[in-house]
Amino acid sequence: MSATGLDVFDKTLQTTHVWLNEMMEEIGPDRQVAWHVLGAVLRALRDRLPLELAVHLGSQLPILVRGAYYDQWASRAPSIAPAASTSSSSGSAENWSTRGR
Repeated sequence: MSATGLDVFDKTLQTTHVWLNEMMEEIGPDRQVAWHVLGAVLRALRDRLPLELAVHLGSQLPILVRGAYYDQWASRAPSIAPAASTSSSSGSAENWSTRGR
């Protein structure tokens, strides 16, 4: 029987433990420190890679590690501003929010 009941979670936990164990061989026996170091290194790498490469790297990480990788990430891609509406329609957010009053 699996530890979590879901194979995808078991796989990510197993892979993450392997990575942390390998790190702990180098930096010491504290698993919490290893987790923080892994996250810090991945986020530093992510912030220095071109956007497309950073996203590709993130997609290759185990799910649990991917969460640490994308934690507090703000894409550097130019945002697309919503088009300004020149007509007042009854379906606008402003009209919708005041209908129930």
